[in-house]
Amino acid sequence: MSGTPQPARAPSSASSKPFSYRDLHADIETLLAKELFFIGAHPKSGTTWMQAMLNAHPEISCSGEGHLVNRFAPLLEVALNTHNQLVARKNGSIFKEFQPFPLFGKQEFGYLLGSAIALMLLRSTDYQHVRVVGEKTPDNVMHFAQLATLFPGAKFVHVLRDGRDCMVSGWFHNLRVNPGETQRRYPGLRDFVAVIANSWKAFVERGMSFHAAHQDRCFTVRYEDMVANPRDTMRAVFRFLSVDTSLDIVSRCVDAGRFENMSGGRQAGSEDRSSFLRQGRPENWRQHLTPEDNQAFLAIAGDVMARVGYKQ
Repeated sequence: MSGTPQPARAPSSASSKPFSYRDLHADIETLLAKELFFIGAHPKSGTTWMQAMLNAHPEISCSGEGHLVNRFAPLLEVALNTHNQLVARKNGSIFKEFQPFPLFGKQEFGYLLGSAIALMLLRSTDYQHVRVVGEKTPDNVMHFAQLATLFPGAKFVHVLRDGRDCMVSGWFHNLRVNPGETQRRYPGLRDFVAVIANSWKAFVERGMSFHAAHQDRCFTVRYEDMVANPRDTMRAVFRFLSVDTSLDIVSRCVDAGRFENMSGGRQAGSEDRSSFLRQGRPENWRQHLTPEDNQAFLAIAGDVMARVGYKQ
């Protein structure tokens, strides 16, 4: 189950203030003094649902989806490389008799990327009134190591879901969002199997590898456990993030993420293919994959599925 987060608080209004470099640095210092965390997973694993429940906690602010390391960072690198080429040409021609102007390097790239992420966290969250601030982009899981370097004190939440359910959910999501392009590239669900099996395997391997190397900083949670036992599952996540785990708060957060509340009253399992919240139940793949489709998926990703405990 995943869905559009329901923010418990309004984002910071800091962006409405007149620009001040010093003030922004002070705001970033305030942010960095808090507990930061990043959520990641293979797409359609339930990260938006996780985000909604976390954001409902009074000590946590976690809203939006920034795509900062998977999309913005490569664009920043291209921009810096392009600028370096310009400066290098001038250093070697027009100004060759003078001391060359410096070029952007890895340290400057890291500073600019980290600053951009911090600035967007300032804008997207109510950081001033909480102790813990997070960001959710599924692709973060492929960049946990980079984020861990940029933010040495940050924590990471890795969401796991049966890859076959990720595939079916992604299939219907793509048909809803961009039906023409989806059907052009994948005439049927079977054509989608190898693509998602390979990506799911890569995402999960990267996430589990990071978890193994950073057990004190990474918490892995299963979508299926979120469905079957949401209170105990979220209490464990809250304990990992060092926030209040009292029954009333846990219940409030779980209630904020209930499928019925997020879908406007529809019961989990009641399918609506026009909604981001399509049906909200695990093992939906059994209704959509043929035995041949399942075997094709397992032929690619079955080893990783077995390693992380999914039945085949």
